Amino acid sequence: MREMFNDMAHVDYPSIGPIDNRLHTEISTQRVPSKIRGPRETAPLRMAVNRTVVAPKDRSMTMTNHGSDRAARIVHGILSCYDRLSRFDTLEPTPELNDVFEELVGLCSRVLDADTVAENSEKALEVLHSFPYYSNYNDLTRLELSAIAAVTGGQESAYRRWALIGSGPLPLTSLCLMRHLENGCCQRPVRCCNIDKDAQAISLSSQVSSALGLSADRFRIRQSDVGHDEVNLYDFDVVCLAALVGENYEDKRRVVGDVVRQMRPGALLVLRTATSLRQLLYPFFQVAVLVWLNFRIITAQASNNTKRGLVAKIASNAEDDKIWDRPDSDLTWYYNYDSKPLDLYDGSKLDFVPMCWGQAAAQDFLSNVESALQKGSKISYVLGFNEPDTTSAVGGSSLNPQVAAQVWMRYIEPLASKGVKLGAPACSGAPTGLQWLREFFAACDQCTVDFVPLHWYGNFEGLASHVGEYIAAFNRSTWVTEFALNNASLQDTQAFFKQSTQYMDTLK
Repeated sequence: MREMFNDMAHVDYPSIGPIDNRLHTEISTQRVPSKIRGPRETAPLRMAVNRTVVAPKDRSMTMTNHGSDRAARIVHGILSCYDRLSRFDTLEPTPELNDVFEELVGLCSRVLDADTVAENSEKALEVLHSFPYYSNYNDLTRLELSAIAAVTGGQESAYRRWALIGSGPLPLTSLCLMRHLENGCCQRPVRCCNIDKDAQAISLSSQVSSALGLSADRFRIRQSDVGHDEVNLYDFDVVCLAALVGENYEDKRRVVGDVVRQMRPGALLVLRTATSLRQLLYPFFQVAVLVWLNFRIITAQASNNTKRGLVAKIASNAEDDKIWDRPDSDLTWYYNYDSKPLDLYDGSKLDFVPMCWGQAAAQDFLSNVESALQKGSKISYVLGFNEPDTTSAVGGSSLNPQVAAQVWMRYIEPLASKGVKLGAPACSGAPTGLQWLREFFAACDQCTVDFVPLHWYGNFEGLASHVGEYIAAFNRSTWVTEFALNNASLQDTQAFFKQSTQYMDTLK
């Protein structure tokens, strides 16, 4: 599939958003003649927006015979692609599989509209901002800069020399980096070197740079294959490896090794990877491999950490409950899936965070929290419904997003006016959880949501990816209120919790 996506202008996009089964959008860049020439002789840059309608809505009342025939051909083509795809044992990229996907994407691609970018760089920038994934790149870049700030103690402005490997024909990562650093924390010139092995990508990237009026000393573009060529990366403060670099896991691992060996000590490596179905486009990469490469993974040790809390359930041995409230414990809060605190922690240093577990508990929840506030109890935060995307058989509160929005507005939203911070419903770690929460936010656009809790049961790489996905999706503080490594040995479990807590300590 890589060959197909190399033709797109967003080849170094690190993740795929929600799939719309009716619409696919891409942007291509090319030089075209212009009837109106400016003072210079170069032609303006043309950006054509191509939309592929895969399943158009019913237009039977107005569709001509020609349209009906075309729709029939599209449907036949889709069914043919589906039939051939179902015969593959795996969706690992192969020339044969690439051909089917390329046919599927190209079934009805046609140019609907186009914008011509004048030689004025301000106009070029305006059109660039209309690129469908520009906001995604913007959010991702901000997220990566926040991560760098976390592991460097807020010194991200010191990292002014960046190398972007696999920058592609439309180097949005570099452009967003320069915008955030020069207009934000750094406020000094930043130098970005865009590196790609594809000659066509380099040519198109150069045209974009020229149209935007970027100087060559600050925005360099180089053709090189880091997997085979010796590339001087020693002078860069940060090296960012795009998600599409590497045909597969082993190839990506080899490329990462080559990159690390060419970096100077103390430089940072930003490595993008993918999980779940996104691995059809981007090979997954395990963070642990960096340790094998003798590359130190930096984690920030937070002082006086107030993040850590407890999921409190009464132990069979009462003495066991006391260990969580010892003077040397770093726990500062707890919840118990209820709206009333546990008597055993009354007067302790642990702050209680009430939860509205589900619809049946909602009325008592509001009454109990308001009563506690009136009595002077300290309640700064509350948690929303517990795993509403799952059934009661597996511990969920089983609510659809629309009903949840109504219950929220009646029984949880009133607490916002009392200064209480409201946590969104805590969904499961399954893919349905993220989709459920998206639908909840759409149905509850008047809801006050201050932070988003989440659950995860699996390895560290999955946890880190899941947290990052939630931060990117909802742009709010994130609480991990349930997490564990299932069915693991004591040694593996301890290592998992150590790595996970160190990672979460770096997040703001």
